Amino acid sequence: ESPMFRGHAPFKLQPQAASTAGTYALFAFLWILFSDWILATLVSDLRALSLLQTLKGWLFVAVTTALVYALVHRHVAKLLRAEKAMLASEERYREVVEGTDDLITQVDESGRIVYVNHSATRYFGLSPAECIGLSAFDFVHPDDRERSRLGFLHCAENRTRSESIENRQVSRSGEVTSMLWTVNFRYKADGSFDECRAIGRDISERKKAEQALHDNLQLKSEFISTAAHELRTPLTSVMGYSELLLKEAEMGGFPPEQREEFLAAIHEKSEILTNIVDDLLDLSKIDSGQRLHLEVGPCNLLEVITKAISDFKLRFPGRIFQMNLSQGCLQHCWADPGRMRQVIENLLDNAVKYSPPHGAISISCSHLPDHCRISIRDQGIGMSQEETAKIFDKFYRADASDTAVGGLGLGLSIVRYIVEEHGGTIEVRSEEGQGSDVTVVLPHGSLEKEAERP
Repeated sequence: ESPMFRGHAPFKLQPQAASTAGTYALFAFLWILFSDWILATLVSDLRALSLLQTLKGWLFVAVTTALVYALVHRHVAKLLRAEKAMLASEERYREVVEGTDDLITQVDESGRIVYVNHSATRYFGLSPAECIGLSAFDFVHPDDRERSRLGFLHCAENRTRSESIENRQVSRSGEVTSMLWTVNFRYKADGSFDECRAIGRDISERKKAEQALHDNLQLKSEFISTAAHELRTPLTSVMGYSELLLKEAEMGGFPPEQREEFLAAIHEKSEILTNIVDDLLDLSKIDSGQRLHLEVGPCNLLEVITKAISDFKLRFPGRIFQMNLSQGCLQHCWADPGRMRQVIENLLDNAVKYSPPHGAISISCSHLPDHCRISIRDQGIGMSQEETAKIFDKFYRADASDTAVGGLGLGLSIVRYIVEEHGGTIEVRSEEGQGSDVTVVLPHGSLEKEAERP
């Protein structure tokens, strides 16, 4: 029998049984006493009296035997019913213990295993016989082993009844699992340690969720700091140039060229502020579950891309922009031109930010039977595989140092959302030091289908 199910019930004097035995003894005493007296009074013949007393004795034996049989039969039946109920209860308990996904173990005072359930043996990769006698701490991650062992000893020394212990377990296959153990300690009558039973639950998903929440909060904190910096920089320029223009008379006036330069700077910084605010508003809508408004219809991608490139050439005159645009993209794409302009500008902005001053940026647009493909490639610093995997996450910036290029880390997240709302896909291929290549695929659609979009 498993140690998990052993146990015994100490002998106890049962009041009901004692009462029954006393009543029977009193009845027998009265029967013997008065039956002999009655027979002696009624029968004078000694032979007849002796025969009647013999018959009375046999009658007493028969009645007593019947009573004893009835009592024993009743008690045995009760015991059998109790045993059957106990076996059924034990079987149900065993099914629960063996059927649960939780790991259940029992250890002795030295921490050696004396019982494991099926889930534990399956996780450890050993048979029950192989587990018995091993130290429970053999399966604890090396970094958590000493802490877990000291915690076990501390609980045993202080006669702790119940404790929760969190650690990482390592199976024989090398699988590492975060576990939360509910540990119950039992002690003998003299207070010495008897045994310890522990139920371990896999909390790996909870730990991942906690880590994701921590990372998200950290990213949001960094985002707030970055947003404040990104807003302050253009605001400072706008306020500075506007203040100069307001005090132009006091400063003796400015030449027309300089005034135009000031106004151009104010306009440029205002555009930056507008883009930041637009990104924040788009993010707010997406986070609240709202869908961005799309005005889908025939979209001339060549015109959208050409206008975006023209604007960037004016803003970055030293940059080299190479275009390879298929004439098939003139009318075959169904999309929101304004949102596609936002996608192209965000991708070009990233390419400019992370490319050397004279590095070429190439953009191509090709028309295929069932989709249009837009590709933007730069010769910049590139990204590692880990950075590429996170590039579309909200608030993520591959370089968040003080010397990093500007940006809130929202552009690509919103770009992916816009592309996917069009039923398309976006993919980034990048290597450190080799630049990045972003590919957007937009399927051909129909105005009628898009009109049904909620």
